[in-house]
Formats: sequence, structure tokens, C-alpha cells
Amino acid sequence: MQIADKLLPLLETPYTHNIIAGGRGGSKSRGVAALIVWIMARSPLNVICGRETQKSLADSSFAMIRDEIYRQGQGANFQIRESRNLITSNTGARAVFIGLKEHTVDSIKSYEGFHWSWLEEAHSISKKSLEVLIPTLRVDDYFRIQFGDKSYVFPLRMFIYTLNPFTWDDPINTVLPESRADVQKITINYYDNPWFPESLETERIEAKKVMPPEEYDRIWEGIPFEDTERAVITRDSVQSAMERNASQDGGIVVGADIARFGADRTI
Repeated sequence: MQIADKLLPLLETPYTHNIIAGGRGGSKSRGVAALIVWIMARSPLNVICGRETQKSLADSSFAMIRDEIYRQGQGANFQIRESRNLITSNTGARAVFIGLKEHTVDSIKSYEGFHWSWLEEAHSISKKSLEVLIPTLRVDDYFRIQFGDKSYVFPLRMFIYTLNPFTWDDPINTVLPESRADVQKITINYYDNPWFPESLETERIEAKKVMPPEEYDRIWEGIPFEDTERAVITRDSVQSAMERNASQDGGIVVGADIARFGADRTI
């Protein structure tokens, strides 16, 4: 198994909620796929691999898991069932690939026997989807994997979120703030990836020349937009509004309910 050193906390100090954030080329997704395959080859772990919307397997992490199986030389120990959106292993492990937006509180219950969830592009997952999925995994226990002279202990209920942050108010930041005791955040970027390819380095250098600095920082450094063009109100304005002293003389009050995700409407 090959994972960057920055991702070793997933092996050595896993939390219930593990948020892996960073820019392009940091090996976030490949590292998580490598860990999941490595464990599925040794333990009957059931994993939900999800994202907000999945119209086909091409939109999922299916290909990444499949490729990692062969990269680790485990092809004979896995069954790849593309027609069923399913990968299984000889240990009894399963990985399914789903779009969260298509599920309700009732339909997601079919995954109650699962242990882990890996959510890709987690910056775009809605608050509703997070609040539907997180209570679904309920197995509070631990399991141990011995590898050589080292022993690794993992929670049976664990979530891994990989993302390139978009803005400071991405729903995952409000549902799972870093202040929670069960959350750890790992930041990994291209310069932390020992396998960062020369072709991507050429692309990155060119991007730095032509992109606006804030766009380059978000895409390549994983630094979220402070004041995105899509924002109705800037972060500074929100902070100022929260800190101001309201006038006691009355006046006009205007309220707005801004919809960014889901089926809600801006009113």
C-alpha cells in the first residue's frame, strides 16, 4: 500500500470523522482508495463510497478502487461487479457506490449494516445529505489489523471526507466543525505527494502564471474562496453584520434566505 506520509494519521490515529482537504494533485483520493483496498483484503469491512450526485459509475470512485486492487496485486481476492455498483472481497468485505442526493432517511436505512463511508468531493455535499447519512452507520466498536510487527486499530464506524474546499461556508464545515472532539482534519497538497507527476507540475506552473491568485490558491493549494463571485454577501459583510450594534430607533428590516444546495429556493 502506498499512501503519502501526510495521510498516516488515517492509519495511526483514525477518528470517527476524518476530513482530508487540499488542492489538486495531493493524492487524497488515491491514498484513501489504497487504504480501503488494503483493509478490505484483510477484514470484512463494508464501505459506502458516495458523493452528492452519481448519475453513473463514471461519476464515482469505482474505477479508483478497481485500479487500486490491481495495483496492490489483489485481483484474485476481489470480485468486481460493475453491473451492481459493487466490489466484494474474499474476506466478505463490500464496497458500494451511491449518490446521496437520491436517498431519503428511509432508503438509506438499507446501509445500516455498513461500517465506513468515504465521501468524495465532500465540499459539495449538502447539509441534508450529511444529516441523513451520518446517523445511518451505527456500529460502535473497533477492529485490529496486524501488519508485520505493527498493529493498527480502527473504529468500525468511520467516515472519510475528501475535498478541495470551495468556500468557508461549505456545509461540511457547519455540520462537522474542527472543534468537535470526534473530528480530525488533514491538509495535503501537491508538494506533500511523493508521486506528483511531471505533467501535473507543468500544468500547475502554467496555472500560476495565468490564473487569478485566489483561483489558483483554491484549485492548487486548497484554500477556499473568502469572497467568491457566486456569493450574495461577502464573509466580511456577514462578520460585520454579526458584530454591529443594532439601532434602537426602528427602521426597515430585510431578511433573505439564500439557497445554495438542494431543492430550496432563495427568498
